[in-house]
Amino acid sequence: MADAPGSAPLVIQAITEPQARAASTWRYPGPYEIYDHAPEDWQRFLVPGYRYQAVLADRELLGYCCFGEDVRVPGGRYPPDALDVGAGMRPDLVGRGRGRSLLAAILEFGRATYSAQAFAATVAAFNQRARALCRSAGFEEIHRFVNESDDPREFVILLRRPA
Repeated sequence: MADAPGSAPLVIQAITEPQARAASTWRYPGPYEIYDHAPEDWQRFLVPGYRYQAVLADRELLGYCCFGEDVRVPGGRYPPDALDVGAGMRPDLVGRGRGRSLLAAILEFGRATYSAQAFAATVAAFNQRARALCRSAGFEEIHRFVNESDDPREFVILLRRPA
């Protein structure tokens, strides 16, 4: 896929089956592989309660986002008054300056669609780039924990309160 134009407006809409299938095949390098989905898990993107959305520019899939419980990592202490938000960006676009506009559009969508005032994001502790992006959008670290799984890793929960 070609890079989306930097000036193209971002559109967030319900994810379609072809988009879900595509996003489930994205592969990230090195330790970022923890963000990979199993290709056969594409149906998860279509579960209405998980509220997955496609993020597009010029009808091209740049990423996805979701809101609510599916974003949570077992073992974390989540604020009850914040909407959980998660996002993924197409691997070939990571590190190319699209993160801030993508996150801003996702947060605006969450505010407009779900009347969210506060947001919580969970990021792997090693992911300095994602944590810095969240901090630049007004998130603050509120909790660190090790997930409850056979592959324990440290995670950070960041909170963004209304200005």
